[in-house]
Amino acid sequence: MFLSTMSLAAVLAVVPAVGAPAPAPSAATEVVAAAELNTLLGAVRIPFAFSERSRKASIGKNAGISASETIELEVLDGPRAGQVLEVSTTYILPQGLDANLVRPIARRIQEDIAANGQTKTIRPLQRDGFEFTLADTRMEFDGKSSRMARVVGVVNGAIVNTVIIDPTDGEAAPDLVEALATVRIDFAGLLRTRQRLDEETGRLVVDGKLRTAIGDLAEPHGVGALAALVIAYRDGEGRLHGVTQQFGFFKQGFWTQQRMGLSVSCDLSPDADRLAELRDPLSGKDGVTVVSRDSGLPLGGLQAERILARRENRDGSVSEVTHWYASDGEAAYALRIERVNGRALQRDLERQLSGLSLSCRPESGLGAPVTGDVAGR
Repeated sequence: MFLSTMSLAAVLAVVPAVGAPAPAPSAATEVVAAAELNTLLGAVRIPFAFSERSRKASIGKNAGISASETIELEVLDGPRAGQVLEVSTTYILPQGLDANLVRPIARRIQEDIAANGQTKTIRPLQRDGFEFTLADTRMEFDGKSSRMARVVGVVNGAIVNTVIIDPTDGEAAPDLVEALATVRIDFAGLLRTRQRLDEETGRLVVDGKLRTAIGDLAEPHGVGALAALVIAYRDGEGRLHGVTQQFGFFKQGFWTQQRMGLSVSCDLSPDADRLAELRDPLSGKDGVTVVSRDSGLPLGGLQAERILARRENRDGSVSEVTHWYASDGEAAYALRIERVNGRALQRDLERQLSGLSLSCRPESGLGAPVTGDVAGR
């Protein structure tokens, strides 16, 4: 199901991003001279003038706590002028594992970096008694090889991983490595991740109501709901323009455990990549078979496209997936129900969704941004 969990090593072996792919740059930018960039990991000194173009941040829970962030920067001076850098961070705190069990996982990741024949440099980085690994390396992601600077380590039982991708894909990126070497770890902020998760997800399920970005929904009778993931999309000046919210529904049946998830997305100014993801997140995905496509179906006062599909899950079960996409000219909407069983629960949610008058309120249920913005703003 879309709420399933990857292994820690698998998550951290790629450029980290929880949820949908990072958005392409937005039009809103703000020029910042060589300065510190506040990231999920901490403040990083960027050695050239830049403008922040977009920032995507997510926080969620599934077999632990995870948070991620992707920032796009346009370089304005120096030898990298005109390039767009992607700075991505992942934070994963596994459920039920203390630091002594997490450290070996991080060590294996560090050993894999060292064994990578494309790694140019690798060295330890000490910060306040915590040891990180800093590397100039190359990795495969989505079938593409990318040169990147990377720092990875363990902070109080959580694996943290930050990369800066070199858009030139050159043979080495020493300037980006030295930028990461300046990082001042935001230990206090990392320790607040659990609290932020509770705050963000706690706002979304209140008194039997799901506070979604497109309107309130009632918990189906006899079913418990929880918010599992929140992804916020902001432009270069920090303005929130889109959100994705994922909910899980659990009902203990007489013989079987019923499992179902709901994903709600809306965006007031989606770029082409984001729009494509909202419209069809299923085609070409491993384990997914598209069964049918329909258009012109009523949904919340709009005409919607619908995709029916099946997904093969890692545990051998098969999920039934129903995905809707609609647009009113001002915002794009995407809704997805994915279930192993619980057909009656799906009918209940579909009835409620059909009765909504769709409007995009990305700020609904959201608190403060997951991380700070560029220092000094």
